[in-house]
Amino acid sequence: MVLYTGRGDLPDIAATALQHNLHPHRVPAGRGLVTAYLRASVSRAVWDKADDAIVGRTASGIRKLGVFPEIDRNCRAVHVDRRWPSVLIRRPGAYRDAAFAASQPTSRRVHLAGGDLFGHSTTIGSLKSSEQAASHLLTTLNPRQPRRIPIR
Repeated sequence: MVLYTGRGDLPDIAATALQHNLHPHRVPAGRGLVTAYLRASVSRAVWDKADDAIVGRTASGIRKLGVFPEIDRNCRAVHVDRRWPSVLIRRPGAYRDAAFAASQPTSRRVHLAGGDLFGHSTTIGSLKSSEQAASHLLTTLNPRQPRRIPIR
């Protein structure tokens, strides 16, 4: 799930994603994994700031959303990633084209994978689609032994 926010509501945060929905086995039971994406202008402004300052500013914004009350009392770990650009923007129709290519008869042995193809360019999204592609490919190559490839 991705929650997009308007500049009027949250001027610093463009979106938050609930990554634990993609890989529930990577997060302990009863816990969640929330990723916050800062707007480009904010990312540039805080790039050289200390992680604690960035986390404080981001957590303050998330509090304003009012949808993740657990953030204040149950936060176990945070990580600040500095990547530019952090999310790729595709041209209109790019996802449709990727889905069409993956649905062609020649795709029995070719499986597209990666968060950039089927959603937001997140590591956990890429892991999930890569796991699915590997499992489908192994099943196609050896249908008697269906497999699921867990990447841990």
